[in-house]
Parts: sequence; structure tokens; C-alpha cells
Amino acid sequence: MLIKIKFRDFLNSFFKPAVISLIFAVCAIIAGLLLPDEAKGYINAMLVEYLGGVTFSVWGVFLNNISVAAILFFGGFLLAIPTVGLGLLNFLILGAMFLRIAGEFGFLFFVAAVLPHGIFELPAIWLSMSLGVMLGARVLGIRYIGGDHSLLETFKSCVLFFLVIIVPLFFIAAVVEVYLTPYFIGMTGFAI
Repeated sequence: MLIKIKFRDFLNSFFKPAVISLIFAVCAIIAGLLLPDEAKGYINAMLVEYLGGVTFSVWGVFLNNISVAAILFFGGFLLAIPTVGLGLLNFLILGAMFLRIAGEFGFLFFVAAVLPHGIFELPAIWLSMSLGVMLGARVLGIRYIGGDHSLLETFKSCVLFFLVIIVPLFFIAAVVEVYLTPYFIGMTGFAI
């Protein structure tokens, strides 16, 4: 019963950081959509280079995603500056790549390449960003956003949420990305 009450308190405190993070994410996606083609080309080249260093296996994709999520989460201790910066960058890239990939390969290809694993991965990124914003608010002492709990209590709840909700989402996303996404892309007529 005590765990339920604490978790309910945590969720109530988590609501505002989650909404703030969602607003940031939507704004970044829109900004990515509005970038000039030159900027989208630069982002594409940067992304291709970065992803070239990620091993395309469940473990490789999972570790890459968890490392990004850890920066988003623990960045809260640095006033959420790394959290917001990296979170905005991730969603900006999503917006920028949508028009570029959909324009080059078609909308169906983009959906096949992103949607199957994205339904797990994107919420996990957003939730990780929300945890970082919540921690940052607690570090700054902003009770309106971060809740009334101590920094230590907030951190413990955030770690539990990260382990129970976010880590499994990233694992499922990695399995889907490695085993199912290539199949769905193949259904669009492209081979990986």
C-alpha cells in the first residue's frame, strides 16, 4: 500500500515535467520540419556518421539508446541543461529526417522505418527527458514543477521508474528495430 501511495505521488509530481518535455519535443519536431534543406542535409550526414558507430544488434541498439536516456535522465543534476539540449536535438532530428526521408523514399518507407520501434523508443526518450526535467527542477528547488519531495526521494523514484518502465521500453524497441523493422522496410520494396 505504501509503495502504491508513493508511486501515485510520484506520478502526480511527474505530470508537469512530462507535459513540459512533451511541449519541448513537439516544438523541436516542428522546428526540424521547418529547417532549410541544407541544414537537413547536414543533420543527415551527422546522423549517418553517428549511427555508423552503433552495432546493429539488439545489444548495440539497446546500449546506444540507454546511454542517450542516461544522459537525458542524469542531465537533470546539471540543471537539466544536457537533458533539454539532447532531448531537443533528438526530436529536432526526427522532424528534419521525416521530410528528407519521406521525400526521398516515400512516406510509407519512413513509417516502416520508424513506427515499429518508434512506438516504444520515442516515448522512452520523452520519459527519460521528463525524468531529467523533474530532477533539474528539484535541484533548482522549483517545487511547482518537481514536486514537494526531497531530491533524494525524487531521485530514488526516478531510478525505479527508469528501471521498471524505460529500460524495458528500450529493450523492446531494440528487438523490434533489429528483427522487425528490416522486414517492414522490405515490404515497402526496399532492401536493407
